[in-house]
Amino acid sequence: MPELSDLLKDMMGKPSPIRQIMKMASNKNIINMGLDPDEVISYGGGWVGHHAPELFRQKYAEICSDRERFHDAGKYSPTLGFPEARKAIASMEKELFGIDLQEENVIIGAASTQLTHDIFITLANSGDNVLMLDPTYANYEGQVEMALRESRIVRLPVLEPESWEYIPSQN
Repeated sequence: MPELSDLLKDMMGKPSPIRQIMKMASNKNIINMGLDPDEVISYGGGWVGHHAPELFRQKYAEICSDRERFHDAGKYSPTLGFPEARKAIASMEKELFGIDLQEENVIIGAASTQLTHDIFITLANSGDNVLMLDPTYANYEGQVEMALRESRIVRLPVLEPESWEYIPSQN
């Protein structure tokens, strides 16, 4: 069997940020922090600590019980995402943020880790400096290390570490 690449061996030797988040979101950890897990809605990983909304379950059941809809649900989506979903996102951006975004400027995909990797290799080259807001999503650093081996991460603090308040002077 061929030996694993140096890159993969290096990445395997580091703790997974996602596993660390899941560990922090566990009921045991929440209790250790002096909190009641029933009083915490954790966004640490999926629906940790609370059930999926009932409407989701009902819609999933409807799709699963309809042979044609179930079959359709297993198809690949259009490469850029469903046009009606892209249009809805553009409308939401206008409504919430006042950004006049056109449907053709919206791309929808699955698997955020893969999409973020794709963005990094599309917009940057190995050796480029990569600016990240700090704090940032736990996976980004490892993704940059894997996709852009010679790159350096430059951090821009946006929250005061003690109070977690936004630092407007950094903007």
